[in-house]
Amino acid sequence: KLYATTTPQQQRVLLDWTWWGQHVSTPHLRTFYEAVQTEQQVMIRYRLWGHLDIERLIDPYGLIFKAGVWYVIGANGERVQHYRVSDLTSVTPAGGRFTRPAGFDLEARWKAICAEADVQRQDFDVLLRASPALLQGWTQSYTVIGAAESDGWAAISLSLESFEAALKLILSLGGAVEVIAPDSLSLTVQDYAAQILRRYGHAAPVITRP
Repeated sequence: KLYATTTPQQQRVLLDWTWWGQHVSTPHLRTFYEAVQTEQQVMIRYRLWGHLDIERLIDPYGLIFKAGVWYVIGANGERVQHYRVSDLTSVTPAGGRFTRPAGFDLEARWKAICAEADVQRQDFDVLLRASPALLQGWTQSYTVIGAAESDGWAAISLSLESFEAALKLILSLGGAVEVIAPDSLSLTVQDYAAQILRRYGHAAPVITRP
């Protein structure tokens, strides 16, 4: 608890880091906490790309709580990685022991991870053709390329965190945008559109790959 020494009547400040409607549970947190305190190895499992199960034996060095989300930092062999606890499908004690390196600095390691994430963010460039209705009130940061067409549509460029982030954004905009580049994003959007058409019993167009 955040305020173990106060009663409900004495409490004056309460920190709730969850968004409205966000109910993320962390069922593996106690297992990690005990493993970190006693330097016990754990076997973790998570799902990659939604269908590929990955299993790893890690030495959990520490837990991080950032903006309502728990992360664990641990070593798998010589590699030290971080995992979002809520993304793990299972966490079980492995029975082995480990010794955390004497010079390991949890705070310094986490700051380095955050700094690297900031550098990697906004590094996926997308070129779109966007409708005038969208651009009129759109809050997304973008750059207009050249002059607008006679009907108001314009070519724009923007940078997003990743391919996945770009795909999610484009699909949410429906017919208000058209992907010009990269081809991989354009083809993926077309594939999603074809799948939706087939689901509703419509003939999907043939996607021609360059």
